[in-house]
Amino acid sequence: MAIGTQRVAKKFTNVQEAVAVNCDFPLFAEDDVVVKYGLANLTATLDVDYTVQLQPDDYDFFTITPTAALIAKIDALIADDEDEVNQIVVIRSLDYLTEITPQSTFFRNVLAREFDRIAMKFQQLAQKVKSAIFLPENEIDVDGNPSVDMTLPTIAQRIGKVLVFDGTGKPTVSTLTIDEIEAPIEEAQAAADTATAQAVIATTKATEAAADAAAADADRIAAEAARAGAEAAVAAAELGDLGNVDETGKEVGDGLVWDGDNWVPGPAGGGMFQGNNGTVGDRSGDMFRIMDQSLTVNTSIPANKNAMIAGPLTVANGVTLTVENGARLVIV
Repeated sequence: MAIGTQRVAKKFTNVQEAVAVNCDFPLFAEDDVVVKYGLANLTATLDVDYTVQLQPDDYDFFTITPTAALIAKIDALIADDEDEVNQIVVIRSLDYLTEITPQSTFFRNVLAREFDRIAMKFQQLAQKVKSAIFLPENEIDVDGNPSVDMTLPTIAQRIGKVLVFDGTGKPTVSTLTIDEIEAPIEEAQAAADTATAQAVIATTKATEAAADAAAADADRIAAEAARAGAEAAVAAAELGDLGNVDETGKEVGDGLVWDGDNWVPGPAGGGMFQGNNGTVGDRSGDMFRIMDQSLTVNTSIPANKNAMIAGPLTVANGVTLTVENGARLVIV
């Protein structure tokens, strides 16, 4: 078998009890793989939380089958933390030992398997190197050695501290403890949460105020409509019921005559009119036109218009009667 894949790990989501998941990279031994779960990267236990099924024909792939115990652990994490998800990560993790010892003749398949394991170990090491922190290639001295000593402080110095880099770029630890650093961060987060809550409250109040204003405006419009309706009802009541006019005997040119109880069709009072606006009505109507003898409001006869009135006519003090140029007023 030739090792042609660089894959050394694979993630699976929504895993289920007794449902196998396929891992499409080579594996020669059940204990050459580990299974991680949870945001804390917890390690599952072989044959307790999961089982491994190898493919002895060519070892090109294998399967992982979660047990009820693993699903219960994942469900418990999700119940305690809403950010947790149902997922596992299957990681090939080989030790750096070999089973080749010069004691006897080896079959070709045994040698091939061990060489494949060596190639897989190099792939595994390369994957770890990719995840490591290293200096840029130009940060070396004339002998090709790192220009900065990247040795970490001792474990006693590191415990409870934050890793920082000093003025030369060398890794060291902060004089502040983790608790001293986390406290202001938590305070800032609490302040941010408070500001967010206040913003939500302000937005809610603004929305409620807008709704109240809209409701008040609607009430005002409704009140105005009701008032207009009441005024119209009063006017209608004063005029009488115009919706049920007795149309018996109506003729063109008739008006409405109040008979004391209702409006009924009747002569408009001016008789029949003829002229530029056509004929209105076909009966003579009343014979006499009754007029006042005193003009008490300012009146103007427009130009190119004729007017007639039965005299005598008196214009009250302070009142103006104007006959414009081209107009004619006849007092009979």
